[in-house]
Amino acid sequence: MIENLEHKIKNEKYHKSVRYFSHFLKGEKRCKYISEVAKYNIYLAAQCIMSCEEDNDLENSLACNALDRINSNIVKEKANGFLALLELNRFDLIYDAISQISRIRSIDRYTINQIFEELDEEGIVKFLKIVLKAEVKGLISSIIYNVLNRNVSFNASQKKELEELFKQLVKFFGPYNGRILKFIFAFKLSKNLIPANINLMAERFIVKPSEQEFIRSFYEFYDIPFPFSNVDLCNLCLNSRNRPAKVIAFSKFFFDISNIDIQIQLLEKALLKGKYFTGFVISLINDADIRDRILKQYPDEMKDFLDLFVKVEHPKFDQDQLLTTITKISKKDQLPTTITKISKQENSLLGKTFKCKVTVIIPKTIFVELISTDWKGSIYIKEFTKEYIEDAHQIVSIGDEFDAVVIGFHHRYLQLSVNELPVKK
Repeated sequence: MIENLEHKIKNEKYHKSVRYFSHFLKGEKRCKYISEVAKYNIYLAAQCIMSCEEDNDLENSLACNALDRINSNIVKEKANGFLALLELNRFDLIYDAISQISRIRSIDRYTINQIFEELDEEGIVKFLKIVLKAEVKGLISSIIYNVLNRNVSFNASQKKELEELFKQLVKFFGPYNGRILKFIFAFKLSKNLIPANINLMAERFIVKPSEQEFIRSFYEFYDIPFPFSNVDLCNLCLNSRNRPAKVIAFSKFFFDISNIDIQIQLLEKALLKGKYFTGFVISLINDADIRDRILKQYPDEMKDFLDLFVKVEHPKFDQDQLLTTITKISKKDQLPTTITKISKQENSLLGKTFKCKVTVIIPKTIFVELISTDWKGSIYIKEFTKEYIEDAHQIVSIGDEFDAVVIGFHHRYLQLSVNELPVKK
């Protein structure tokens, strides 16, 4: 037996000698040695046994040990459990373990990251096959993310397998899902797989700051002409939901436009879009006193959102044209109605209960109209039920009616909750 075996197992630089030593042992000594290794590193133990003579009983024992490690709450242990089963070619047990995952947790994503630090290209394809078969969306996304962030090169045979797996991916996620493009790009698959509606898919990506680099790289790598001008991109942002991230994207495209007349037209649209876009426009005012005077024409809540943008350095903008535009647009009757409406009534609505009717359902949010009012509301799935639900369609249908209480405000919707309804005495 190797001296200081535990120390050598815990130090990666000795792993080669630990595996090498297992070749010289036979029978019971070899079994005892590998079992001892498994106490400290199940993955290393699996590597030892797979490089020696066959021993089905010991392999089965290690497989059971690996399954126990997968149930651990320690990332390294979980990762080594999966890697050991891959080494032992026990794909059935990996499938069973992955199939038990109903909700992706942070530890699952960290585990995937650890696994991919060890896997070569062949191992990646094997693991991807199992995860796709188990249809665990979050893990598939983590695999694509890991491949995107690694310098790996798949051979022709592996790419052929990946193109077959791509067909499963399209069936699972649908042809318009962003993961489709990321899968093609991550594995550098054939240009022929790119959907015909690539430009429509790109519209959804390009307005997200975190995805802009990816979508541009995609077009460049596959030598596809980029279809959007900076003006187009600004208008895409203005036509999307009014969110801080969309305003950040808008600002990046906006300052790359050289025609000031076009910039002013875009700012006019931004002022009428909603509070986040309006906050960005007002943040372009260099003079703090003038900025404060302009803010008096807007609801008090605008000051909070302005802080999101005034702290960000951006190029100077023509102040005369800017102030003329703001003065023209910010007349009271031209303010976005949802801003003035909510700011005047929010104190009286907060905590009130309304009868609601479902109008639109997306996986994590239920949209409703408040019966006998002009208001519309949204209910995040966690505010509707305390149980984990994958898709809101499982629990509600269009036209359903129920009571909900107002818990907050949004530029277009009241934020509602069923869970927070007052308890009836």
